[in-house]
Amino acid sequence: MDRDDLLFSIHLAHVAGRYDDMLLFLKRLIHMGFEFHDPERELLHAAFAGLVESRRAAAERLGKGTAKKLPPVVGKARTRLLQQITDELHDLCQDGYYVADRMLARVGAVPAARACLLRLKGDLARVRASVVAEPTKHIANARTWYEQATQEAAHLSPAHPTRLALALNYAVLLAGPLGDVPTAATLARTTLSAALLVYDRSLPDHPRIAPLLTLLRTNLGIWAASLPPSSPLSTTRAAAAVCATPAAPVLESVSQISIAHTA
Repeated sequence: MDRDDLLFSIHLAHVAGRYDDMLLFLKRLIHMGFEFHDPERELLHAAFAGLVESRRAAAERLGKGTAKKLPPVVGKARTRLLQQITDELHDLCQDGYYVADRMLARVGAVPAARACLLRLKGDLARVRASVVAEPTKHIANARTWYEQATQEAAHLSPAHPTRLALALNYAVLLAGPLGDVPTAATLARTTLSAALLVYDRSLPDHPRIAPLLTLLRTNLGIWAASLPPSSPLSTTRAAAAVCATPAAPVLESVSQISIAHTA
């Protein structure tokens, strides 16, 4: 298969929701040495996002009704299946680290590419942290990779989709596992303000940018509403009036693994 055939197959698998096939074709694209551009890197995010979310959804369905007393055989079967899902998530993250590192070694000093791939590693580290008994190491890894990605993304437009998705995911890490809501809110507000100064709805990236701006605005309202009135961010509390519920988990928005869930 040539590059065009592989890209067609990747898009077809994406539309069909066949994320295993999608990742397989993307790996072939990498193995054959074809150049990756922003759209292909976003498709890589979408593939891992779909695979992660399908397993999370399965675990959630299995976890429902855990308070009920089940026959021992059924309980053991469910426990085994939940462990299998956890193992699969672990393997997916390891696979993602390997793919991202392999691509990072090839892209050189291209800021957009490096920011996107480092963000992928940070996102996957957050997934790992959510399924292990001791998440400290994975949370630290996620923070390190997000910070490295942020340095690379500083060279991009404030409204670049990679920069927005990175800020969204990093803010969620700060507000969630790290418990630093003020810093998360500050990051969201700063990112939104800078992006809106240059945002143009006529831009080709508008369909990718708009959902990210909405998620940043929604989470900012939620985080600001949880801060004391004395906080410098209290001026954004009014935004919470239109944000009655947390942003849904996004693990893909045109592809970014963006777990934008806030409790």
